[in-house]
Amino acid sequence: MIKFVIVSPGRTGSQLLKTLLQSHSSVRVFGEAFHSSDKSESIFLENLSKGIRDPIQTLNKIYEEDSRYEAKGFKILYNQARGVRDLKTATYSQVAFGNDSVWHELQEQSDIKIIHSIRDNGLARVISFNVALTSQVWHYDSDKDVPFVKIKLDPKYCEDEWSFCEKTEKQVDNDFSKHSMFKIEYKNLFEDIQGVSKKMQDFLGIKIENLTSQLKKINSNPFDHLENYEELKCYFKGTKWDLFFFDHSKII
Repeated sequence: MIKFVIVSPGRTGSQLLKTLLQSHSSVRVFGEAFHSSDKSESIFLENLSKGIRDPIQTLNKIYEEDSRYEAKGFKILYNQARGVRDLKTATYSQVAFGNDSVWHELQEQSDIKIIHSIRDNGLARVISFNVALTSQVWHYDSDKDVPFVKIKLDPKYCEDEWSFCEKTEKQVDNDFSKHSMFKIEYKNLFEDIQGVSKKMQDFLGIKIENLTSQLKKINSNPFDHLENYEELKCYFKGTKWDLFFFDHSKII
């Protein structure tokens, strides 16, 4: 059986990749299995309620052999299954992850295939996350209108987010250098969903099917939601982050 994991920061198209693979007749995808608070997604929290406290047991459960499937996997965000240093403010599930044991185990199992989803424009990603956080509409799969919300972003918050993602993207590429990796950028995904779907199936080594998803893009232009764009553009002018500020009228 083929094992895989979708690795990404949030708002990079990883949910679309997950639902596309879910539509394959021989693939099982578990979602954010190590989410620290969402019980509808997290297998780890479900296992905690059953007294199974070791996150590695959850990982092994995900990859149990099952004759019904050619491939099994799950999704994990950059900040999930990470240990904490401040035990006073940590939840039990965070403490249980210790020194990033899930990530180390994934790294050790070099037969696990890595689907690494990224988004080159960090500002668009941060806007998308905060719009979803404000509206509480994380995924859109209907014809109903999504509430239009305006947000402001703190420059320091943006810089911290971008630095974390830049560092973690490089870390993922380095830590999984001995694994087979399929890396896909957000814009390329949405410009050619069917082409990416075929390449992803080829990468996994599963039979080719016409993959589908009910998900729709919530916003064609996330910058429309940002009230202090000019302030941020001025703040980051001349820094390595100023590449995020360009003619955004055509951005996906």
